[in-house]
Amino acid sequence: MLFFGTLRGGWASRALRLRPFVLIGGMCYTIYLIHLPLCEAMMMLTRGIQVTDIYEVNLLIQLLLFLPVVFVVGSVSFLLFEKPFMNKDWPKALFGLLRVKQAS
Repeated sequence: MLFFGTLRGGWASRALRLRPFVLIGGMCYTIYLIHLPLCEAMMMLTRGIQVTDIYEVNLLIQLLLFLPVVFVVGSVSFLLFEKPFMNKDWPKALFGLLRVKQAS
């Protein structure tokens, strides 16, 4: 329903055009690539956390630790490795940067 609402206009379309959604949408491939290795590393680090005997509560706590890490690492990775190549003239910019470095 959200997808249909987005295509047909209305509040869903306006909500998904908000800057936070657009930025996270732009980072989705980077987040997709890094979330599993980060999840495995975080599981090793947080495996011993057991606040209660209820599995779901412990999982929720791990999730609350995991999501900010994925967001921060995903954002930094996006800015370093993906965004520079979104410029259609990135080869020119790279070669211009290399020429400036060689001249120095």
